[in-house]
Amino acid sequence: MKFTVEKSTTINAPLSKVRPLIEDFSAWNSWSPWTVIEPDCKIDVKGKAGEPGHSMQWEGEIIGSGRNTVKN
Repeated sequence: MKFTVEKSTTINAPLSKVRPLIEDFSAWNSWSPWTVIEPDCKIDVKGKAGEPGHSMQWEGEIIGSGRNTVKN
């Protein structure tokens, strides 16, 4: 089964501070609530940050497994 989840929020910070934290999956550990819950989960980041194909795959006992990929 394939599905898509979308959500939006307003962040009170300039784009120049927020964008690098979002588009580079290797930076997600610094802010993601999932890695706070399970800091030792396996995370594999591939590709160049912010470019199509950049991806992050994770697998944990508590947070489960999944993958994010930049499409465009």
